[in-house]
Amino acid sequence: MSKVKVDSLSFEEALAKLEELVEQIDAGDLPLAEALETFKLATELSRHCEKLLREAEAAIEQIDAGDVLDEKPDEDTGSGSLFDVDESEA
Repeated sequence: MSKVKVDSLSFEEALAKLEELVEQIDAGDLPLAEALETFKLATELSRHCEKLLREAEAAIEQIDAGDVLDEKPDEDTGSGSLFDVDESEA
């Protein structure tokens, strides 16, 4: 699996492949050269997963900070809220 292919994997795909490789390494049945290549690929997958998690964390922090840019104002109220809230009930 090349670097380009690793970079194109979703988090879930990369994690599943990483778990599979860890099982292969843990089994101890791989010849040394193959174990090294497997370890190298596992490291690439791990770094890719970490990158995707950092990106998700940054997106969550932006949302928490109210920096959601694709929010559209509600036509009835002019509010930019994603949820209708009846303030009389709050």
